[in-house]
Amino acid sequence: MDSAGRFLLLWPLCALLGSGCRDDGASLDDAGTGSQGPSSADGSGAMASDGMETGASESSPGDGDGDGDGDGDGDGDGDGDGDGTLSDEYPGDVGICDDPAVVWCEGFEQASVGEFGSRYDQVRTDGMSFSAMVPAASSGSQSMAMAAGGGFGEATDAYTRLPGDGYDHLYLRYYVRHEDAPYHHTGVWLGGYAPPLAWPNPQAGSRPGGDDRLSVAVEPMGAVAGGLRLDFYNYWMNMRSWQNQPEPTQFYGNTKVNRTDVFGPVDGWRCIEIAVRLNDEPGSASGGELALWLDDELVYHYDETGPLGYHVADKFCPSDATAPACADYAPPPQEHDEILNLQWRNSLDLRLNYLWIQNYISSGSGTVYFDDLVLATTRIGCISG
Repeated sequence: MDSAGRFLLLWPLCALLGSGCRDDGASLDDAGTGSQGPSSADGSGAMASDGMETGASESSPGDGDGDGDGDGDGDGDGDGDGDGTLSDEYPGDVGICDDPAVVWCEGFEQASVGEFGSRYDQVRTDGMSFSAMVPAASSGSQSMAMAAGGGFGEATDAYTRLPGDGYDHLYLRYYVRHEDAPYHHTGVWLGGYAPPLAWPNPQAGSRPGGDDRLSVAVEPMGAVAGGLRLDFYNYWMNMRSWQNQPEPTQFYGNTKVNRTDVFGPVDGWRCIEIAVRLNDEPGSASGGELALWLDDELVYHYDETGPLGYHVADKFCPSDATAPACADYAPPPQEHDEILNLQWRNSLDLRLNYLWIQNYISSGSGTVYFDDLVLATTRIGCISG
């Protein structure tokens, strides 16, 4: 197996919480909704008491595979490939929510939107409804439709703090179905606030300081042949500005894929999985990693060694980038020698501690569909048959 396929392969035992270890990973804006004050489904701002319906401990994801490393793959290396992915153990995802490696699980199978909302710290449900459309491999009977714009307001979303005191490495898998719509920010954000917050506070246009916040998301970025181009939209301390001036003042989410062949089909389901590993030294990018899979195919694995590429303003462009914003300004191939700086933080107190599912449309309207979301400490994979 090549180095890209062996994502996060050298985690020590304590990094993934064998017994008695803290999950410190010895080695993973412009949401358009603005800063929001505390609120929740019941108006209290408190985390729903049933917010965690998994087998994971609130302070650690546990082990559960018998090898003592807590990664769920049985081989002790932490890359999730020893016995296949987590979903391989649960055909149709039946029972996957109870696996000790799972931190948060959402199948959208509640009896009502209100019941769904009760699991989250803050929700805006006016545009929410359940749909009978589900991914082909799903064992569920419904997905969540989130409409925004039109008569529903600009944003429909659900935000929750994660159980426990945060994580330094996580995998997030979900299914998404897009329409041909003018999405602005539509996807699932995984991130952290220090201290943790019970509501989203993206701080559009402002670069994080390294000890306060970070966010990672995959979102549609406009039409390409076959559907809507997908890319990361991330905020962290080493992000770049779109402004070409000595001291830029505005920072919006940075893209990192910039390929026209990475897309979500319109009116078709796509399985998205990301992995984030936070740097394990506050003064460097050591240990920082990021990965993206679409339908179980690895798109990129970013770490301290690559992929090599170049920057165009706030865009990181791997050498094979084909999106015009990169390709039209590419330097000669011999100058494709930059790597992505994944020093996510300069304080180990900043950890991954929130999940935000959203559809935000600032002009026009449209619906997005989500299903079969799993957040875990090991590679999840798409639903197995």
